[in-house]
Amino acid sequence: MNVLLVYPQYPDSFWSFKNIMKFISKKATVPPLGLITVSAMLPKTWKKKLVDMNVSALLPADLIWVDYVFISAMHIQQESVDKIIDLCLKYEVKIIAGGSLFTQEYMKYPQIDHFILNEAEITMPLFLKDLNAGKTPEKVYRTDHHADITLTPLPDFNLLSMKDYVTSTFVGIETPDEKSLQECNKGQNNNRDLLHSVKKIQNAGLQVSGGFIVGFDTDTASVFQKQIDFIQQSGIVSAMVGLLNAPKNTVLYNRLKAENRLTSESSGNNTDTSMNFIPVMNRQELLDGYKSIIQNIYATKPYYKRIRRFLLNYRQIYKQKKKMEFSYLVSFFKSLFVIGIVSKGRGEYWKLLIWTLFRRPALLKDALTFAVYGYHFRTVYGISNTNSN
Repeated sequence: MNVLLVYPQYPDSFWSFKNIMKFISKKATVPPLGLITVSAMLPKTWKKKLVDMNVSALLPADLIWVDYVFISAMHIQQESVDKIIDLCLKYEVKIIAGGSLFTQEYMKYPQIDHFILNEAEITMPLFLKDLNAGKTPEKVYRTDHHADITLTPLPDFNLLSMKDYVTSTFVGIETPDEKSLQECNKGQNNNRDLLHSVKKIQNAGLQVSGGFIVGFDTDTASVFQKQIDFIQQSGIVSAMVGLLNAPKNTVLYNRLKAENRLTSESSGNNTDTSMNFIPVMNRQELLDGYKSIIQNIYATKPYYKRIRRFLLNYRQIYKQKKKMEFSYLVSFFKSLFVIGIVSKGRGEYWKLLIWTLFRRPALLKDALTFAVYGYHFRTVYGISNTNSN
């Protein structure tokens, strides 16, 4: 069996990091770990290839040899998903899909042959069993059970070219508030020192990107400062803070529907200040608090302070090569000009570079990279370079 695993492209958003790739000689930030973990669940005898469309384009030549195309996607990637489907239909290739987009809205995609939804550790074996038995696989494989994490195989890292990616990992922290953690069923984050856990990951040589959410029913006005304090103290440079939305076919969506609190469908982009339900907290208070978080973590002064915190926590495992390509040097000097000379907030930029040269000189390239990240974040969120505390 020949399979092609395709990861759709992100639009220009928090997730795309479009504004920074030209500076850091990388093609994407985070590898598609979910998709290569699914790959590891497939029979070892199958021939597998990965196309991450954030790294390279999907070409007709990629499709002519395959029996199945596997797609995993989030809601924000749906535009790219539509293009993948059209290309597969043109070349008459069967499609198998999973991930949060299809778990929520699989009925919108009748063109797709099979859906492996919810916990792939449970539903993938059911699909493979039917396939191996010579039966026609079902259209949809679903489960309401949670997978035993010990059954999750190690991802097929051999499918990746790691030089194309930033060395980082994404952690869904959601909130430091314990009541809100209980509400969103993040029990694994309760009753533990989350700051210590993040520091351990950083000390192991990984850059932690974190996901945070406000807008839970149990959130109070104090949650905004709690989020700011946690993010600043953790040294999580890339903190994706979003407003809670209720995706279709989720427990949250069904509950809010029963309570007559839904107002629209989720946009799939929880950093665009939209919400698709009536929150318990006053909506304007919630929006103001959310904007306060963004301003107080991505304005230049607190942002560069957080970079310094990360650099103190981080233990570099992978030693970067000394040789620099000419294209990187051009991008490097461009970043110096744009961020260090033209942009407001340039004083904090030079303070960071000087501090790094004296305190963590081996991580100067990382400091420069994160400075460019800040440029991207301020562009995406429309933040002026004011020095919030």
